[in-house]
Amino acid sequence: MAVPTREALSVILADNSIHQSVLTGNIAPNGRSKLAALGLDQFIDFGIGGFGSDDVDRPKLVGHAQRRANAKYGVTFDEKSTVLIGDTTRDVRAAKRGGAQVIGVATGIDSLDVLQAEGADAVFEDLRDTAAVVRAIKKLAGQV
Repeated sequence: MAVPTREALSVILADNSIHQSVLTGNIAPNGRSKLAALGLDQFIDFGIGGFGSDDVDRPKLVGHAQRRANAKYGVTFDEKSTVLIGDTTRDVRAAKRGGAQVIGVATGIDSLDVLQAEGADAVFEDLRDTAAVVRAIKKLAGQV
């Protein structure tokens, strides 16, 4: 999982039209530590993320991240331009209820069918086809 994730994060980071962060139920320092342990923290803008230390209600974390990104980049991040990538039905629900579109990736306990039934706007088995993932992000965000 880490190799395709690293490659996907690297490709997404290189695309200046996409701003990449994290949405997690972990408090900010723990979220950063977990990604650092995997060597993935270098790809993440933690300043625009949403963390469990912001709110215990996971869908509300989307708004926290959007407001931070709005302030930092001076552009509107809303339900039309925010895309989350998650691998559980909880991720899909948080995105939908929080005001974002969502790409489901079946690398966790939930299958493609389950993620799609929960409302994911696009689904992938994994992140190996990084070009397809980037195209899906841009399409959902209205960039293409």
